[in-house]
Amino acid sequence: MSVSGQWVEGGERWLCLYFPTLAIDYWQRQQAEPAALALHEGARLVMCSGAARLAGVEAGMSLASAQALLPTIVLRPYEPAHEQSLLQALAQWAYGFTSSVMLEPPHRLVLELAASLRLFGGLAALLARLSAELQAWGCEVALGLAPTAAGARLLAVAQSAEGHPELSEQQRALAQGDWPHLLARQPLARLPLAKASLQRLRRAGFQTVGELLAVPLASIGRRFDQPLVQLLRQLQGLSPELAQAWVLAPEFNRSHVFMYGLTDSAHLQAPMQALLAELKQFLRQRQLVTQGLCWRFVHVDRQVSELSVGVQRAHGDTDEFLRLTQLKLEQFRMRAPVEVVGLRAEPLTAAEPAPVGLFPELRDASDEAGRLIDRLYQRLSPAQLFSVQLQDEHLPEYQQCPVRVQARRPTLPAVAATGLLSPWLYPDPLPLQQRRGQLVWQGEILTLVSLAERMDSHWWAERQRRDYFVARAGHRYVRIFFCHQRQQWFVAGCYVC
Repeated sequence: MSVSGQWVEGGERWLCLYFPTLAIDYWQRQQAEPAALALHEGARLVMCSGAARLAGVEAGMSLASAQALLPTIVLRPYEPAHEQSLLQALAQWAYGFTSSVMLEPPHRLVLELAASLRLFGGLAALLARLSAELQAWGCEVALGLAPTAAGARLLAVAQSAEGHPELSEQQRALAQGDWPHLLARQPLARLPLAKASLQRLRRAGFQTVGELLAVPLASIGRRFDQPLVQLLRQLQGLSPELAQAWVLAPEFNRSHVFMYGLTDSAHLQAPMQALLAELKQFLRQRQLVTQGLCWRFVHVDRQVSELSVGVQRAHGDTDEFLRLTQLKLEQFRMRAPVEVVGLRAEPLTAAEPAPVGLFPELRDASDEAGRLIDRLYQRLSPAQLFSVQLQDEHLPEYQQCPVRVQARRPTLPAVAATGLLSPWLYPDPLPLQQRRGQLVWQGEILTLVSLAERMDSHWWAERQRRDYFVARAGHRYVRIFFCHQRQQWFVAGCYVC
Protein backbone atom coordinates (compact mmCIF):
# COMPACT_ATOMS: atom_id res chain seq x y z
CA MET A 1 0.00 0.00 0.00
CA SER A 2 1.50 3.30 -1.07
CA VAL A 3 1.35 6.22 1.32
CA SER A 4 0.64 9.69 -0.01
CA GLY A 5 1.21 13.01 1.65
CA GLN A 6 4.15 14.51 3.45
CA TRP A 7 5.34 12.71 6.60
CA VAL A 8 7.93 14.19 8.94
CA GLU A 9 9.78 11.98 11.43
CA GLY A 10 11.63 13.92 14.09
CA GLY A 11 13.58 12.53 17.00
CA GLU A 12 10.54 12.20 19.26
CA ARG A 13 9.13 8.85 20.37
CA TRP A 14 5.57 9.05 21.63
CA LEU A 15 3.84 6.28 23.54
CA CYS A 16 0.11 6.33 24.24
CA LEU A 17 -1.29 4.24 27.10
CA TYR A 18 -5.02 3.74 26.62
CA PHE A 19 -7.02 2.26 29.52
CA PRO A 20 -10.54 1.67 28.15
CA THR A 21 -11.89 0.01 31.31
CA LEU A 22 -9.75 1.59 34.02
CA ALA A 23 -12.49 1.96 36.64
CA ILE A 24 -14.00 -1.50 36.10
CA ASP A 25 -10.54 -3.11 36.22
CA TYR A 26 -9.96 -1.59 39.66
CA TRP A 27 -13.09 -3.24 41.06
CA GLN A 28 -12.40 -6.48 39.20
CA ARG A 29 -9.06 -6.86 41.02
CA GLN A 30 -10.95 -7.06 44.31
CA GLN A 31 -12.86 -10.16 43.21
CA ALA A 32 -11.54 -13.61 44.04
CA GLU A 33 -12.68 -14.78 40.58
CA PRO A 34 -13.65 -12.88 37.41
CA ALA A 35 -17.16 -11.58 38.01
CA ALA A 36 -19.82 -9.81 35.99
CA LEU A 37 -19.44 -6.16 37.01
CA ALA A 38 -20.96 -2.97 35.67
CA LEU A 39 -20.77 0.70 36.56
CA HIS A 40 -23.88 2.82 36.21
CA GLU A 41 -24.61 6.52 36.10
CA GLY A 42 -28.20 7.06 37.02
CA ALA A 43 -30.34 4.35 35.44
CA ARG A 44 -27.87 3.53 32.63
CA LEU A 45 -24.74 1.41 32.47
CA VAL A 46 -21.57 3.22 31.42
CA MET A 47 -18.99 0.42 31.66
CA CYS A 48 -19.06 -3.39 31.83
CA SER A 49 -16.54 -6.09 32.62
CA GLY A 50 -15.64 -8.82 30.13
CA ALA A 51 -17.75 -11.40 31.97
CA ALA A 52 -20.77 -9.09 31.79
CA ARG A 53 -20.26 -8.46 28.07
CA LEU A 54 -20.08 -12.21 27.42
CA ALA A 55 -23.50 -12.51 29.06
CA GLY A 56 -24.93 -9.89 26.70
CA VAL A 57 -24.77 -6.86 29.00
CA GLU A 58 -23.54 -3.71 27.24
CA ALA A 59 -22.85 -0.09 28.09
CA GLY A 60 -25.90 2.10 27.58
CA MET A 61 -28.29 -0.61 28.76
CA SER A 62 -30.76 0.22 31.53
CA LEU A 63 -30.26 -1.23 35.01
CA ALA A 64 -33.53 -3.13 34.81
CA SER A 65 -32.59 -4.74 31.50
CA ALA A 66 -29.12 -5.69 32.76
CA GLN A 67 -30.49 -7.29 35.93
CA ALA A 68 -33.17 -9.12 33.97
CA LEU A 69 -30.55 -10.47 31.58
CA LEU A 70 -28.02 -11.29 34.32
CA PRO A 71 -29.49 -11.40 37.86
CA THR A 72 -26.07 -12.03 39.45
CA ILE A 73 -24.45 -8.92 37.99
CA VAL A 74 -22.65 -6.69 40.52
CA LEU A 75 -23.55 -3.03 40.10
CA ARG A 76 -21.68 -0.02 41.42
CA PRO A 77 -22.11 3.71 40.75
CA TYR A 78 -19.68 5.27 38.31
CA GLU A 79 -17.46 7.85 40.06
CA PRO A 80 -15.49 10.08 37.66
CA ALA A 81 -13.41 11.51 40.52
CA HIS A 82 -12.29 8.02 41.52
CA GLU A 83 -11.40 7.18 37.93
CA GLN A 84 -9.42 10.43 37.72
CA SER A 85 -7.47 9.49 40.86
CA LEU A 86 -6.60 6.12 39.30
CA LEU A 87 -5.27 7.85 36.20
CA GLN A 88 -3.31 10.26 38.41
CA ALA A 89 -1.68 7.29 40.17
CA LEU A 90 -0.71 5.82 36.79
CA ALA A 91 0.70 9.18 35.73
CA GLN A 92 2.86 9.25 38.86
CA TRP A 93 4.13 5.78 37.99
CA ALA A 94 4.81 6.82 34.37
CA TYR A 95 6.78 9.81 35.66
CA GLY A 96 9.44 7.30 36.65
CA PHE A 97 10.13 6.72 32.93
CA THR A 98 9.93 10.26 31.58
CA SER A 99 9.21 13.77 32.78
CA SER A 100 7.08 14.40 29.66
CA VAL A 101 3.73 12.94 30.72
CA MET A 102 0.44 14.22 29.33
CA LEU A 103 -2.71 13.34 31.26
CA GLU A 104 -5.76 12.98 29.00
CA PRO A 105 -8.75 11.97 31.14
CA PRO A 106 -10.57 9.77 31.51
CA HIS A 107 -8.64 6.89 29.91
CA ARG A 108 -5.34 8.00 28.40
CA LEU A 109 -1.72 8.87 29.14
CA VAL A 110 0.70 10.08 26.47
CA LEU A 111 4.46 9.89 27.12
CA GLU A 112 7.41 11.30 25.19
CA LEU A 113 10.30 8.84 25.61
CA ALA A 114 13.16 10.23 23.51
CA ALA A 115 14.88 11.96 26.43
CA SER A 116 14.87 8.72 28.47
CA LEU A 117 16.20 6.26 25.90
CA ARG A 118 19.84 6.53 26.91
CA LEU A 119 19.01 6.19 30.60
CA PHE A 120 17.13 2.91 30.08
CA GLY A 121 19.46 1.45 27.46
CA GLY A 122 17.40 2.08 24.34
CA LEU A 123 13.77 2.00 23.25
CA ALA A 124 13.39 -1.79 23.36
CA ALA A 125 14.70 -2.05 26.93
CA LEU A 126 12.54 0.85 28.10
CA LEU A 127 9.37 -0.61 26.56
CA ALA A 128 10.13 -4.07 27.98
CA ARG A 129 10.47 -2.69 31.50
CA LEU A 130 7.41 -0.47 31.13
CA SER A 131 5.29 -3.37 29.85
CA ALA A 132 6.42 -5.63 32.70
CA GLU A 133 5.50 -3.04 35.33
CA LEU A 134 2.16 -2.40 33.64
CA GLN A 135 1.18 -6.03 34.18
CA ALA A 136 1.45 -5.53 37.95
CA TRP A 137 -1.28 -2.86 37.77
CA GLY A 138 -3.74 -5.45 36.44
CA CYS A 139 -5.37 -3.03 33.99
CA GLU A 140 -6.45 -3.64 30.43
CA VAL A 141 -4.22 -1.37 28.36
CA ALA A 142 -3.56 -0.72 24.69
CA LEU A 143 -0.25 0.78 23.56
CA GLY A 144 0.46 3.01 20.60
CA LEU A 145 4.00 3.97 19.52
CA ALA A 146 4.77 6.58 16.85
CA PRO A 147 6.95 9.65 16.17
CA THR A 148 3.85 11.83 16.70
CA ALA A 149 1.50 12.00 19.66
CA ALA A 150 -1.56 11.92 17.38
CA GLY A 151 -0.19 8.81 15.66
CA ALA A 152 0.42 7.08 19.01
CA ARG A 153 -3.18 7.79 20.06
CA LEU A 154 -4.52 6.39 16.80
CA LEU A 155 -2.53 3.15 17.09
CA ALA A 156 -3.53 2.70 20.75
CA VAL A 157 -7.23 3.01 19.87
CA ALA A 158 -6.73 0.55 16.99
CA GLN A 159 -5.01 -1.97 19.25
CA SER A 160 -7.81 -1.66 21.82
CA ALA A 161 -10.51 -2.24 19.20
CA GLU A 162 -8.87 -4.96 17.09
CA GLY A 163 -5.94 -6.31 19.12
CA HIS A 164 -3.39 -5.15 16.55
CA PRO A 165 -0.97 -3.75 15.59
CA GLU A 166 0.91 -5.22 18.53
CA LEU A 167 3.66 -3.21 20.17
CA SER A 168 6.39 -5.38 18.62
CA GLU A 169 4.97 -4.68 15.16
CA GLN A 170 4.89 -0.96 15.91
CA GLN A 171 8.52 -1.08 17.05
CA ARG A 172 9.60 -2.77 13.82
CA ALA A 173 7.66 -0.28 11.72
CA LEU A 174 9.25 2.60 13.60
CA ALA A 175 12.76 1.16 13.22
CA GLN A 176 12.27 0.51 9.48
CA GLY A 177 10.55 3.82 8.75
CA ASP A 178 7.25 2.11 7.83
CA TRP A 179 5.18 3.78 10.56
CA PRO A 180 3.20 5.90 8.01
CA HIS A 181 1.81 2.64 6.55
CA LEU A 182 0.47 1.60 9.96
CA LEU A 183 -1.32 4.91 10.37
CA ALA A 184 -2.57 5.12 6.79
CA ARG A 185 -4.39 1.79 6.85
CA GLN A 186 -6.44 2.64 9.95
CA PRO A 187 -10.18 3.25 9.38
CA LEU A 188 -11.47 6.78 9.85
CA ALA A 189 -13.59 5.64 12.79
CA ARG A 190 -10.39 5.48 14.86
CA LEU A 191 -9.84 9.24 14.54
CA PRO A 192 -11.05 11.46 17.43
CA LEU A 193 -13.72 13.16 15.33
CA ALA A 194 -17.35 13.99 15.98
CA LYS A 195 -19.94 11.59 14.61
CA ALA A 196 -21.22 14.20 12.15
CA SER A 197 -17.72 14.79 10.76
CA LEU A 198 -17.17 11.05 10.25
CA GLN A 199 -20.47 10.75 8.38
CA ARG A 200 -19.51 13.61 6.05
CA LEU A 201 -16.17 11.93 5.30
CA ARG A 202 -17.86 8.60 4.53
CA ARG A 203 -20.37 10.26 2.25
CA ALA A 204 -17.43 11.82 0.42
CA GLY A 205 -16.05 8.30 -0.17
CA PHE A 206 -13.24 8.20 2.40
CA GLN A 207 -12.79 4.98 4.39
CA THR A 208 -9.20 5.02 5.72
CA VAL A 209 -6.73 7.59 6.96
CA GLY A 210 -4.50 6.93 3.94
CA GLU A 211 -7.31 7.77 1.49
CA LEU A 212 -7.91 11.03 3.30
CA LEU A 213 -4.22 11.96 3.30
CA ALA A 214 -3.98 11.30 -0.45
CA VAL A 215 -5.94 14.54 -0.91
CA PRO A 216 -3.99 17.80 -0.49
CA LEU A 217 -4.59 19.37 2.88
CA ALA A 218 -5.63 22.64 1.22
CA SER A 219 -8.49 20.85 -0.55
CA ILE A 220 -9.58 19.16 2.68
CA GLY A 221 -9.57 22.54 4.40
CA ARG A 222 -11.90 23.97 1.75
CA ARG A 223 -14.34 21.05 1.89
CA PHE A 224 -14.22 20.27 5.62
CA ASP A 225 -13.43 22.08 8.86
CA GLN A 226 -10.03 23.31 10.01
CA PRO A 227 -9.83 21.05 13.12
CA LEU A 228 -9.65 18.08 10.74
CA VAL A 229 -6.76 19.68 8.85
CA GLN A 230 -4.96 20.40 12.12
CA LEU A 231 -5.43 16.78 13.25
CA LEU A 232 -3.98 15.45 9.98
CA ARG A 233 -0.99 17.81 10.20
CA GLN A 234 -0.31 16.59 13.75
CA LEU A 235 -0.69 13.00 12.59
CA GLN A 236 1.97 13.51 9.90
CA GLY A 237 4.31 15.47 12.15
CA LEU A 238 3.84 18.73 10.23
CA SER A 239 2.41 20.62 13.20
CA PRO A 240 3.55 20.30 16.84
CA GLU A 241 1.10 19.70 19.66
CA LEU A 242 0.94 22.40 22.29
CA ALA A 243 0.00 20.28 25.28
CA GLN A 244 0.84 21.01 28.89
CA ALA A 245 2.90 18.34 30.59
CA TRP A 246 1.53 16.82 33.77
CA VAL A 247 3.28 17.95 36.96
CA LEU A 248 3.69 15.91 40.12
CA ALA A 249 1.44 17.04 42.95
CA PRO A 250 3.24 19.00 45.70
CA GLU A 251 1.83 16.70 48.39
CA PHE A 252 1.01 13.03 48.78
CA ASN A 253 -2.60 12.21 49.61
CA ARG A 254 -3.87 8.94 48.14
CA SER A 255 -6.63 6.50 49.01
CA HIS A 256 -7.88 3.06 48.00
CA VAL A 257 -11.59 2.27 47.93
CA PHE A 258 -12.99 -1.21 48.49
CA MET A 259 -16.21 -2.73 47.25
CA TYR A 260 -16.57 -4.83 50.40
CA GLY A 261 -15.65 -3.55 53.85
CA LEU A 262 -12.40 -4.78 55.41
CA THR A 263 -13.33 -6.38 58.71
CA ASP A 264 -9.94 -7.10 60.30
CA SER A 265 -6.69 -5.24 60.86
CA ALA A 266 -4.86 -7.98 58.99
CA HIS A 267 -6.88 -7.09 55.88
CA LEU A 268 -5.41 -3.58 56.00
CA GLN A 269 -1.87 -4.85 55.35
CA ALA A 270 -2.19 -5.21 51.56
CA PRO A 271 -3.65 -1.72 50.85
CA MET A 272 -1.16 -0.17 53.26
CA GLN A 273 1.76 -1.80 51.46
CA ALA A 274 0.38 -0.63 48.11
CA LEU A 275 0.00 2.96 49.34
CA LEU A 276 3.49 2.94 50.85
CA ALA A 277 4.87 1.71 47.51
CA GLU A 278 3.24 4.72 45.84
CA LEU A 279 4.66 6.98 48.55
CA LYS A 280 8.15 5.55 48.03
CA GLN A 281 7.96 6.34 44.33
CA PHE A 282 6.61 9.84 45.03
CA LEU A 283 9.39 10.66 47.50
CA ARG A 284 12.07 9.34 45.15
CA GLN A 285 10.74 11.32 42.19
CA ARG A 286 10.43 14.55 44.17
CA GLN A 287 13.62 13.92 46.21
CA LEU A 288 11.72 14.44 49.45
CA VAL A 289 11.55 12.86 52.89
CA THR A 290 8.75 12.90 55.44
CA GLN A 291 8.54 12.99 59.20
CA GLY A 292 5.08 11.56 59.61
CA LEU A 293 2.20 9.62 58.11
CA CYS A 294 -1.51 9.94 58.74
CA TRP A 295 -3.63 6.91 57.91
CA ARG A 296 -7.30 7.61 57.36
CA PHE A 297 -9.98 4.91 57.52
CA VAL A 298 -13.52 5.58 56.34
CA HIS A 299 -15.92 2.99 57.75
CA VAL A 300 -19.08 1.71 56.12
CA ASP A 301 -21.11 3.86 58.54
CA ARG A 302 -19.20 6.93 57.15
CA GLN A 303 -17.36 7.44 60.44
CA VAL A 304 -13.65 8.25 60.13
CA SER A 305 -10.72 6.91 62.15
CA GLU A 306 -7.15 8.16 61.93
CA LEU A 307 -3.82 6.61 62.83
CA SER A 308 -0.74 8.83 63.05
CA VAL A 309 2.82 7.54 62.72
CA GLY A 310 5.61 10.00 63.48
CA VAL A 311 9.38 9.75 63.50
CA GLN A 312 11.91 12.05 65.10
CA ARG A 313 14.06 12.35 61.97
CA ALA A 314 12.54 12.71 58.49
CA HIS A 315 13.41 9.91 56.06
CA GLY A 316 12.01 8.03 53.07
CA ASP A 317 12.36 4.44 54.29
CA THR A 318 8.85 3.13 53.65
CA ASP A 319 9.77 -0.32 55.00
CA GLU A 320 10.48 1.26 58.39
CA PHE A 321 7.22 3.23 58.16
CA LEU A 322 5.41 -0.06 57.53
CA ARG A 323 6.95 -1.62 60.65
CA LEU A 324 5.95 1.41 62.73
CA THR A 325 2.43 1.29 61.29
CA GLN A 326 2.13 -2.38 62.21
CA LEU A 327 3.06 -1.53 65.80
CA LYS A 328 0.33 1.11 65.84
CA LEU A 329 -2.18 -1.32 64.36
CA GLU A 330 -1.74 -3.63 67.35
CA GLN A 331 -3.57 -1.00 69.42
CA PHE A 332 -6.11 -0.10 66.71
CA ARG A 333 -9.66 -1.34 67.16
CA MET A 334 -11.94 -1.34 64.13
CA ARG A 335 -15.38 -0.22 65.25
CA ALA A 336 -16.86 -1.00 61.82
CA PRO A 337 -15.68 -2.45 58.48
CA VAL A 338 -13.40 -0.13 56.49
CA GLU A 339 -14.21 0.73 52.87
CA VAL A 340 -11.61 3.48 52.25
CA VAL A 341 -7.94 3.42 53.29
CA GLY A 342 -6.13 6.72 52.80
CA LEU A 343 -2.57 7.89 53.37
CA ARG A 344 -1.26 11.43 53.77
CA ALA A 345 2.42 12.23 54.28
CA GLU A 346 3.39 15.40 56.11
CA PRO A 347 5.47 17.35 56.66
CA LEU A 348 7.54 16.93 53.49
CA THR A 349 11.08 18.31 53.34
CA ALA A 350 13.90 18.16 50.81
CA ALA A 351 16.10 15.10 51.09
CA GLU A 352 19.69 15.77 52.08
CA PRO A 353 22.67 13.47 51.54
CA ALA A 354 23.68 11.52 54.62
CA PRO A 355 26.67 13.14 56.37
CA VAL A 356 29.93 11.22 56.12
CA GLY A 357 32.13 11.42 59.20
CA LEU A 358 35.37 9.91 60.39
CA PHE A 359 33.53 7.57 62.74
CA PRO A 360 30.59 5.97 60.88
CA GLU A 361 29.95 3.63 63.82
CA LEU A 362 28.76 6.63 65.86
CA ARG A 363 26.30 7.59 63.12
CA ASP A 364 25.08 4.00 62.83
CA ALA A 365 24.56 3.82 66.59
CA SER A 366 22.61 7.09 66.50
CA ASP A 367 20.43 5.85 63.61
CA GLU A 368 19.72 2.58 65.41
CA ALA A 369 18.84 4.47 68.59
CA GLY A 370 16.51 6.70 66.57
CA ARG A 371 14.70 3.69 65.10
CA LEU A 372 14.33 2.18 68.57
CA ILE A 373 12.86 5.41 69.94
CA ASP A 374 10.45 5.66 67.01
CA ARG A 375 9.21 2.13 67.69
CA LEU A 376 8.79 2.82 71.40
CA TYR A 377 6.74 5.93 70.65
CA GLN A 378 4.28 3.86 68.59
CA ARG A 379 3.44 1.92 71.76
CA LEU A 380 3.90 4.58 74.45
CA SER A 381 2.55 8.09 74.86
CA PRO A 382 4.82 11.15 75.32
CA ALA A 383 3.81 11.11 78.99
CA GLN A 384 5.25 7.59 79.32
CA LEU A 385 8.43 8.07 77.30
CA PHE A 386 10.35 11.30 77.66
CA SER A 387 13.76 12.76 78.35
CA VAL A 388 14.73 15.76 80.45
CA GLN A 389 16.26 19.03 79.35
CA LEU A 390 18.21 21.36 81.62
CA GLN A 391 16.75 24.80 82.27
CA ASP A 392 18.45 27.95 83.53
CA GLU A 393 17.00 27.78 87.03
CA HIS A 394 18.56 27.89 90.49
CA LEU A 395 16.24 25.45 92.23
CA PRO A 396 16.78 21.82 91.17
CA GLU A 397 13.06 21.03 90.83
CA TYR A 398 12.87 23.66 88.09
CA GLN A 399 16.11 22.70 86.33
CA GLN A 400 14.75 19.70 84.43
CA CYS A 401 11.94 19.88 81.88
CA PRO A 402 10.39 16.77 80.22
CA VAL A 403 10.90 16.75 76.43
CA ARG A 404 10.49 14.25 73.61
CA VAL A 405 13.32 11.73 73.48
CA GLN A 406 15.88 12.45 70.76
CA ALA A 407 18.59 10.13 69.50
CA ARG A 408 21.99 11.77 69.80
CA ARG A 409 25.51 10.65 69.27
CA PRO A 410 26.91 8.94 72.36
CA THR A 411 28.60 11.36 74.75
CA LEU A 412 30.05 11.00 78.21
CA PRO A 413 27.40 11.77 80.86
CA ALA A 414 27.96 14.35 83.55
CA VAL A 415 29.40 12.78 86.71
CA ALA A 416 29.18 14.36 90.12
CA ALA A 417 32.08 14.60 92.53
CA THR A 418 30.82 11.46 94.24
CA GLY A 419 31.19 9.48 91.00
CA LEU A 420 27.41 9.25 90.58
CA LEU A 421 25.48 10.27 87.51
CA SER A 422 23.21 13.31 87.68
CA PRO A 423 20.08 12.69 89.76
CA TRP A 424 16.65 12.03 88.36
CA LEU A 425 14.62 14.80 89.99
CA TYR A 426 11.06 14.32 91.14
CA PRO A 427 8.48 16.81 89.82
CA ASP A 428 7.97 18.01 93.42
CA PRO A 429 10.24 17.39 96.44
CA LEU A 430 8.93 14.63 98.70
CA PRO A 431 8.98 15.09 102.52
CA LEU A 432 11.21 12.78 104.55
CA GLN A 433 10.23 11.10 107.79
CA GLN A 434 12.36 11.07 110.91
CA ARG A 435 12.58 8.16 113.31
CA ARG A 436 14.52 8.56 116.57
CA GLY A 437 16.52 11.42 115.10
CA GLN A 438 17.37 9.54 111.88
CA LEU A 439 16.09 10.24 108.37
CA VAL A 440 14.03 7.42 106.83
CA TRP A 441 13.24 6.95 103.12
CA GLN A 442 10.91 4.14 102.00
CA GLY A 443 11.54 2.23 105.20
CA GLU A 444 15.35 2.51 105.08
CA ILE A 445 17.58 4.74 107.21
CA LEU A 446 19.52 7.36 105.25
CA THR A 447 23.24 7.90 105.73
CA LEU A 448 24.80 11.17 104.54
CA VAL A 449 27.78 10.57 102.23
CA SER A 450 28.60 14.15 101.19
CA LEU A 451 29.14 17.57 102.69
CA ALA A 452 26.43 20.22 102.58
CA GLU A 453 25.87 22.42 99.52
CA ARG A 454 24.19 25.68 100.53
CA MET A 455 21.67 27.24 98.12
CA ASP A 456 20.08 30.60 98.88
CA SER A 457 17.90 31.82 96.01
CA HIS A 458 14.57 33.26 94.84
CA TRP A 459 14.75 36.18 97.25
CA TRP A 460 12.80 38.18 94.62
CA ALA A 461 9.79 35.85 94.91
CA GLU A 462 9.74 33.44 97.84
CA ARG A 463 13.16 32.98 99.38
CA GLN A 464 14.49 29.42 99.41
CA ARG A 465 17.40 28.63 101.74
CA ARG A 466 18.46 25.00 101.52
CA ASP A 467 21.32 22.65 102.37
CA TYR A 468 21.74 19.79 99.86
CA PHE A 469 23.32 16.37 100.61
CA VAL A 470 23.85 13.01 98.92
CA ALA A 471 22.50 10.19 101.08
CA ARG A 472 22.60 6.42 100.83
CA ALA A 473 19.63 4.14 101.55
CA GLY A 474 20.88 0.57 101.33
CA HIS A 475 22.28 0.23 97.79
CA ARG A 476 20.52 3.34 96.52
CA TYR A 477 21.61 6.96 96.51
CA VAL A 478 19.27 9.93 96.78
CA ARG A 479 19.65 13.70 96.81
CA ILE A 480 18.08 15.32 99.85
CA PHE A 481 17.94 18.83 101.30
CA PHE A 482 16.97 20.64 104.47
CA CYS A 483 14.63 23.61 103.98
CA HIS A 484 15.38 26.33 106.55
CA GLN A 485 12.11 28.18 105.91
CA ARG A 486 9.98 25.11 106.66
CA GLN A 487 12.46 23.40 109.01
CA GLN A 488 11.92 20.08 107.22
CA TRP A 489 13.86 17.50 105.21
CA PHE A 490 12.92 16.60 101.60
CA VAL A 491 14.01 14.18 98.86
CA ALA A 492 14.80 16.04 95.62
CA GLY A 493 15.55 12.99 93.44
CA CYS A 494 17.38 9.71 93.07
CA TYR A 495 20.69 8.90 91.37
CA VAL A 496 21.09 6.56 88.43
CA CYS A 497 23.89 4.27 89.54
